[in-house]
Amino acid sequence: MIRESTRALIQLFKTVEPNTHLSPGGITELERVPAIVLEGPEPAEAMDMRRAGYKITETDRDAETYAREPSPRFFDLRFAVSLSAENALDLLNLLERCSQLAQNSPVLTVTQEGTEREREFSWEWERFPSGSGEPNVSEIYEATGSLKIRDVEVHSGMTEEGKLITEIITDIEAERG
Repeated sequence: MIRESTRALIQLFKTVEPNTHLSPGGITELERVPAIVLEGPEPAEAMDMRRAGYKITETDRDAETYAREPSPRFFDLRFAVSLSAENALDLLNLLERCSQLAQNSPVLTVTQEGTEREREFSWEWERFPSGSGEPNVSEIYEATGSLKIRDVEVHSGMTEEGKLITEIITDIEAERG
């Protein structure tokens, strides 16, 4: 779900600015501005969401079979966010649209590739983008901040199947006899 939630976040930011890119880290060259660059993700395990055990799902009642898988692990995905514009006014407009995005779309709906698992993950600004108010050496106005997607679940992909126990019959009279 890490890949899918990252993709959903990029698509969400493309609604604010179509010139949105993902950078794995380091310097990203932009052909034009305005632009949004998301750098990451940097996963950090959400220890308060750690679970043990298995999730059991009945798959075929007639055949009395089940499937079970270990509980997923949960991660917060952190991203650095850079906004770039040709002038201060365009940068302020981009900042306002990013603020509205957080208010209007605080949840990402994600479908795991290859499965029918659909989940909703909340995201929030850790530090809303801000800048110095002065252009950089390339005469581009920039603002930087950070955000995180909360509690992205990662499944092991290991599933075990077996027989359901639907009824236990004991012969108590034979044991007493």
